[in-house]
Amino acid sequence: MKKPDKGQIWVKHGDVLVENMPTWHERRILAYGEGMMCVENIFESGEKAPWHEHFHTQITYVIEGEFDFNVEGEHQLVGPGDSVFMAPHAYHEVICTKPGKVIDLFAPMRDDFVE
Repeated sequence: MKKPDKGQIWVKHGDVLVENMPTWHERRILAYGEGMMCVENIFESGEKAPWHEHFHTQITYVIEGEFDFNVEGEHQLVGPGDSVFMAPHAYHEVICTKPGKVIDLFAPMRDDFVE
């Protein structure tokens, strides 16, 4: 298993490296190119992505579970089918309230995720 290559056309979920994260369960880097990146994150209850910001635009789509998002001080509880938009440099954090999975889309790609 390994991270996919930049611009790789076909990225099979079962072939992708699973990364254990320090504050949440796991991450998989999925398909990406210079302008965009798709990332899967799995959380257990109580796990979080701590308060941070980055220059990338981010959209998070909730596949399953429940998450308390804080974007620029505004809290919303989100669940399956919901999505969250984070503008560049918007401070944000998320706490998982029910075990779940999200897809994060970043534009441009996150070079720091594949270095």
